[in-house]
Amino acid sequence: MLTCPKCGYQNELGRIFCHQCGQKLDLNQIQPPGRLRRGRRSNWSLGRILRIAIRLVILGALIWGLYLAAQVPTVPELETTNAHLVSFYRKRDAIENALQRKRAADVTFSEAELNAYLQSLKLDEPTGRGVAVKVSKLRLSMDSQGATATILGKIAFGERWEKKLALRYTVQPQLTEGRLTFKPVAGRIGDLPVPRFFLEHTPFMERWFAQVFGQLKDDAELLRAAAAIETHTQALRVKIAASPAS
Repeated sequence: MLTCPKCGYQNELGRIFCHQCGQKLDLNQIQPPGRLRRGRRSNWSLGRILRIAIRLVILGALIWGLYLAAQVPTVPELETTNAHLVSFYRKRDAIENALQRKRAADVTFSEAELNAYLQSLKLDEPTGRGVAVKVSKLRLSMDSQGATATILGKIAFGERWEKKLALRYTVQPQLTEGRLTFKPVAGRIGDLPVPRFFLEHTPFMERWFAQVFGQLKDDAELLRAAAAIETHTQALRVKIAASPAS
């Protein structure tokens, strides 16, 4: 259609003068088909295509990350008995006696002994704003890289929505100026790796596990007096240095 510049009447293509007022029409309004097609293609510029591609990549990465975080890995079973629990307390008493008598001691706890002790405790279940985490299984394992706590449970938002949850947190126990500290090594939510930078600069995982292991405070105070703490394959070694006689 050609718009009359004088009266605004819409004239059909092919006219030279306005059908309503007789004004000569501006034939420059008519664009060749090639120009129309080129104008339509300009809407799909390279910049627009790149922006759409970037958004699709981000969306895909987000969906994949949520899928990995929702996975619940299989945790190998570790058989513990009452004998393991008794052995743990005997070794713990040996450390206390060495500290009281200011004598040296070198005690190694096995994975089975440590897990038997953890299973004997009623661990606190951390809660948040409208969020509750219910622990169904806790497993502690050791290797040369550090100690790894694996927690299986459920995370509930209110009373209507509930989802299985798996958290793994690996730390390297260290003694720094008489204080027992834990250096983050690795973390996972489900099968989703948590970058070490995130672990080192955000206290989320550390606070979460601190709540879970809240009842181990007395043992942490005891270990602060140790001269060295080492993690080995399926074992935790605690060394106590002899104190000079007063």
